[in-house]
Amino acid sequence: MECRGVVASYDHFSDVLTLWTSTQSPYLVRRFLSQYIGREEGKIRVVATDVGGGFGPKCVHYPEELALALAALKIGRPLKWIEDRREHFVATTQSRDQVWEMEVAAELDGKVSALRARAYHDNGAYLPYGLLLPLGSVVNMPGPYQIKSVDVTIDVLFTNVVPSSPIRGAGRPYANFILERTMDCIARNLKLDRAEVRRINLIRKEQMPYSTGGKLPNGKPVMFDSGDYVACLDMALKASSYTNFERRRAEARKRGRFLGIGIASYNEDTGIAPYEGAHVQVFPSGKVVVTTGAGAQGQGLKTILAQIAADQLGTQPSDVSVEISDTAAFPMGMSTAGSRNTVTAGSSVHQAALGVRKKAIRFVAEMLEVDEGTLDIGAGAVIARDVAGKNIQISLAEIAQRLMGQVNVPGPSGFSPGLDAIAYHVVERPVYANGTNVAVVEVDPGTGRMDVVDYFVAHDCGTLINPMLAGGQIVGGVAHGISNTLFERMVYDLNSGQPQTTNYGEYMIITAPEMPRVHVEHMESPSPLNPLGVKGAGEGGTIPCLAAVVGAVEDALSHLGIKINTYPLSPARITELIASKVAQRAPPDNSVS
Repeated sequence: MECRGVVASYDHFSDVLTLWTSTQSPYLVRRFLSQYIGREEGKIRVVATDVGGGFGPKCVHYPEELALALAALKIGRPLKWIEDRREHFVATTQSRDQVWEMEVAAELDGKVSALRARAYHDNGAYLPYGLLLPLGSVVNMPGPYQIKSVDVTIDVLFTNVVPSSPIRGAGRPYANFILERTMDCIARNLKLDRAEVRRINLIRKEQMPYSTGGKLPNGKPVMFDSGDYVACLDMALKASSYTNFERRRAEARKRGRFLGIGIASYNEDTGIAPYEGAHVQVFPSGKVVVTTGAGAQGQGLKTILAQIAADQLGTQPSDVSVEISDTAAFPMGMSTAGSRNTVTAGSSVHQAALGVRKKAIRFVAEMLEVDEGTLDIGAGAVIARDVAGKNIQISLAEIAQRLMGQVNVPGPSGFSPGLDAIAYHVVERPVYANGTNVAVVEVDPGTGRMDVVDYFVAHDCGTLINPMLAGGQIVGGVAHGISNTLFERMVYDLNSGQPQTTNYGEYMIITAPEMPRVHVEHMESPSPLNPLGVKGAGEGGTIPCLAAVVGAVEDALSHLGIKINTYPLSPARITELIASKVAQRAPPDNSVS
């Protein structure tokens, strides 16, 4: 919900231009400024302090960053620009519509043989992100399902509205919505259970790694690395008491309410290319400092990286200081996008901290003339045992002091100065998170009001570094998805294309009273593609949410024969659908006036 903001300042003494900006990509902004201003990157510093929500629109650079930088250089004074809410609606990139036509071939048991899809993507004006958003909709098709024959075409259309950008899910929620509504359509037409249709089509654990036959933008095959998709489905169904749902439906009907349940399974490419790096250093004070080019936007990145470093160095996370999102602190970085930082930056911190650990152990082994295998690290020290069996502890602070050296005193032979290491985790292919969501929605047939009364998530993001933060990411993603489905709608004037929703009085978003209790269960299927076995979790709550909620609304109205294949939904739309079906069922009026 945070609008964008930029502060630019030029320092004559250092000849450094500094830009503070609410961006997800400070290094890409620096590159952009260097190219357009003609100034060396070393003379440009870009800082992104904690961003109050990015979700995609803040990945790209904007004209205001260039304009303020040029003005600050010209007048030599600090300048500030803060975007207001209306400006945000009319000038910041946002997600746009997609329209899909889907054909599917299925056996009588629900097994899908083939699908053919044609999609149309409204890209708005220009291409600030290239074709990244429509690419996200098609590259992982057919999602978590083993469908051998897939033919998907997507046409990108230019229109006179705000340019499109990835938003939490980056095109994947569209594709997931289409796939999951297709699974429900198969179940309805073949009179099968919706969960069983998914079960028979899901990729099996023993098939991992699984190749879809598709290709990534770099030409490598799309390959799902690990996961137990069927087990995730079963976890969500059990948590939601899916098999006993008809009792709840009957109880709601007695209160004059229609209750429905919806299911959606998904997988998502996370930890995307190309790299992030990290530097880990122990100072003579004993303080551990981690620096990285990765940035935070509310996901608890500093906590995660501190935990990872502390695990290797035997310290407490509170003893680790993490510096991020500052181009002056670390030489290279990419972007906070695509649920990538725990995989990329986390793996880099792990590798760098491991390098520091090995260096400290080797130093103590040579100092004490013992085998490295007899040493360990704990409580911020290298631990050895003397001949009497007592522990000898050499603190990391003391090792750092000795390796730091003194003037005119040679350092330890065979060791580079300082107790530190730098590492870059380079990604060639993404790692795939997965899960199943189950939504329970209550519909008031008189007003069309839809309340999500229960929500269940079974989610697999590989090795869990911090379950509380991972759960928070999932719950936040669910809130985003429910808001997308039931509240958010951009309205444009049909004649001139001018936006009619330019504030939160006109553009609705979810608030606390509309938020259900979200029950989250975690599964851990470590990825073999990085040293931590982690996968991303930032978008997993949003991607399947749209289909799960719409599926639940349709199920609540299924006794009326109502079918729903679009979102966002509104109470007015629901009452229209109900009224239309009731009118069709009403006996003809044969009275004579």
